[in-house]
Amino acid sequence: PYTTLFRSRMIQSSINKTKKEIYSGDFDKLESQHIRKLSRFGVEMVIDRVPAMITDCNYIKDQIVKLRNSGIDIKVLIVDYAAKLASISRDKDDFERISNVYIDLQNLVDEVDLDCVWTANHVTREGSKHRETRYEETDIAKCVDIVRHAHGIYGLNATNQEELDNIQRLEIVVQRDGKPKGRALFH
Repeated sequence: PYTTLFRSRMIQSSINKTKKEIYSGDFDKLESQHIRKLSRFGVEMVIDRVPAMITDCNYIKDQIVKLRNSGIDIKVLIVDYAAKLASISRDKDDFERISNVYIDLQNLVDEVDLDCVWTANHVTREGSKHRETRYEETDIAKCVDIVRHAHGIYGLNATNQEELDNIQRLEIVVQRDGKPKGRALFH
């Protein structure tokens, strides 16, 4: 189950076209070819849009179990902004809720045997000053406990020149298992 909005965002990203280009219909053939290619590789992608601040990891676990029972073995979970999930313990305070959501996600990984969970988070206003260099642990917005609970935090950085050259830099901010520093460049 996926919504058209999220499917189009996924396609837009993977075939490197703008939303306007996708909606024009001029790239329908390329989109179809891309979907067939993913299918040949055995890729199963399920996109589910859920209500913010209501949905918790129990819901996600139930969906993964249902999908596995239907033959789709989910091993990688991508949560578009985990800080908008509800905690299983239904914390009202944002700091506690977000902290517990990251613990809930860790527990989910073990409960349903996921390979990894990816999510995004904002940086603080002060942290945005590090966009051209490398983010620091203290640059995480909303809840500093995220740094304690996540196994790895990576920043997307770029200098003005890198942006002009269409380069994005992935920098290790924190990593529990592995090297403490490193980067990869992407076009």
